[in-house]
Amino acid sequence: MLKTILVPLDGSDIARGILPYVSQIARKTGTPLVLHTAIDLQSMHISETSAMYLDQIEGRLRARALGTLKEIADQLRDASIEVRSEVTVGSPAEEVLRFAGEARCDLIAMSTHGRNAIGRSILGSVTDKIVHSADVPVLTINPETARKYQEQEGMTLNRVILPMDGSQLAEQAVPYAVSLAQAMSLEVELVQVVPTGLPTYAFPG
Repeated sequence: MLKTILVPLDGSDIARGILPYVSQIARKTGTPLVLHTAIDLQSMHISETSAMYLDQIEGRLRARALGTLKEIADQLRDASIEVRSEVTVGSPAEEVLRFAGEARCDLIAMSTHGRNAIGRSILGSVTDKIVHSADVPVLTINPETARKYQEQEGMTLNRVILPMDGSQLAEQAVPYAVSLAQAMSLEVELVQVVPTGLPTYAFPG
């Protein structure tokens, strides 16, 4: 089902938090990854003097971003994952959405927040915009969860939880979950919360 996965990165460790998850999916499903960095020049508050050298500034930022992506791509290739790198210029959320359509990506995978000089808000509120505007599924990871994942060497994905509410909208996630479960030997657990209108209490165990 998946043909290409887009991974937006901004050079930060927080953004890289998605890589352990998406690399497992890519390796087990044989899906190529596209590592993408959006250079947001407008957020850098470039002075009038510096604006005279905008092309040079953009060129240096592109080279730096491509160098960072190359290091990550080389590591992924060592793990037998097909990957390529792309750097574009523009508003991060808009660039991710535009590039995802242009590259015909089936999934966008990214961390939930992060900031640095190259992509000053590539994640966070931008993630929210991508989740609500993308025409394809979006996989996000909380940086804290990602850090714990990385600390537990050998930990693998083994279960998918599908929240259901009886609507056709919720059921749209089923084909994706089934496809991933089959490709990665995952257990699928369906969960539906039934409101009772009464107070709910939770007890340990």
